[in-house]
Amino acid sequence: MDKENIEPTEAMFGTEGELNDNDGLPKEGAEIAQGAEALQQEKELDRETARFRANAFDRASTSLVTIGVFTPLVSLLYRSTLLAFMQTQELAMAVIGCLLVAYLLHSTGRGILEMGYRP
Repeated sequence: MDKENIEPTEAMFGTEGELNDNDGLPKEGAEIAQGAEALQQEKELDRETARFRANAFDRASTSLVTIGVFTPLVSLLYRSTLLAFMQTQELAMAVIGCLLVAYLLHSTGRGILEMGYRP
């Protein structure tokens, strides 16, 4: 292409004949800033969701410990009829089972929380 065949257009030059090569830069910069802000908000939402799910698992594990361990202990203390229906081995297995499931729930919640805070 010859230099003589190139005709200047109004888009290339401003009103005073200056070359306009950065007209779109402020607009693109604003779009990039909005995109970065949207990504930051999405990351914060993911973290809050992970925190919520981890707390739910942790509360479930705490409830299971309460039901599986403390309830039989209180029933032993007050000589409740709950123990009349369960043999010693069954009660021990129920307590151990509740503790294991509570530990698994707590570990799952902790894993969810750690995944939510990874960069």
